[in-house]
Amino acid sequence: MVWDRLENLKKRIRNGELGYYVKRLFPGGNMILYGGVQLVFRLSDLDKFEEAYEIVSKRFKHELRQASAQDIERLCEEFPDSEKIFRTRIKRSNICFLTMADDKISGFIWAMEPKGDYFDTNTLWIFRPEKIDGVWGTHGYVKPKHRLKGLFPFLMGGIRHEYLKKGYVRIYGETHGGNKASIQSHLSAGYEILWKVIYVSILGLKIYLAKNQLTGQRKVSARYKLRIDENRI
Repeated sequence: MVWDRLENLKKRIRNGELGYYVKRLFPGGNMILYGGVQLVFRLSDLDKFEEAYEIVSKRFKHELRQASAQDIERLCEEFPDSEKIFRTRIKRSNICFLTMADDKISGFIWAMEPKGDYFDTNTLWIFRPEKIDGVWGTHGYVKPKHRLKGLFPFLMGGIRHEYLKKGYVRIYGETHGGNKASIQSHLSAGYEILWKVIYVSILGLKIYLAKNQLTGQRKVSARYKLRIDENRI
């Protein structure tokens, strides 16, 4: 009888039932222990930013535009792992800016305004180390063949020029502390590191230790809101 029960348990595990019960036991979060470092940027050198933007706009033949409904469908086809989060952002009225080269998507970035659903459900920045008073550029991506050509400030330029019309002066961004290419792209485009955040997740409980790199101010925060989601970024 014990052997039969063990065999039955193996079958249930193979059928994915164990994952179901884990989610029922931990409905608020990922039970795996993990952590990392996140950097928050703020655009500070507008002259440097505009110079980088103008260079790319004149040197390379990339069309910059807001993504249409058809463009979003193309993005979902090309990046199926992110389809769910793309469609969620569209429902929240977030805007995607993309660049096109030879009628193909060469890069994209998402813009979010400071409102109730300012940040994606499962990203770091549900935690806000300070009141954000500008538009947020997130989830930027440039295809490998087009990298190191200045498309990042070009994409961010689309965000800035569009949201200036709405009265937003500040632009923020974020990247993982280990993403050296992204860090350098931000700095070379006129951004400065505003916050450095160490985060740790234990059974879905996320703890944030943030330090303002300009003032030295420190903040600690915690939350238990992560949902198990294959599209978490």
